[in-house]
Amino acid sequence: MGDAGYFKDPITSHGITDALRDAELLAEQVLAVHAGAVPEHVALARYEATRLRLSRELVEVTESVAAYDWDALEIRSLLRRVSTAMADEVEHLEQLAPAGSTP
Repeated sequence: MGDAGYFKDPITSHGITDALRDAELLAEQVLAVHAGAVPEHVALARYEATRLRLSRELVEVTESVAAYDWDALEIRSLLRRVSTAMADEVEHLEQLAPAGSTP
């Protein structure tokens, strides 16, 4: 889960957030399989696609921040990208089914 699924420089301190987010995403799919809503291979593919979609921008911008190849103006832009990517995560998680319900 999270930063164990791929390497991302720790400079943005987002690894534990990835781990908790990915646990939630995977749990949602495991519950869907358990409820008989989707086959396991479909659920795991959905989990992977969502994880990649939510992670891609954070990984890219984190690499840019970690490179230290920026000036004061550019770091503001990079940190805004981090914030936007994190907002996308929050928005996705808010749309998940409430705990205990079937997806």
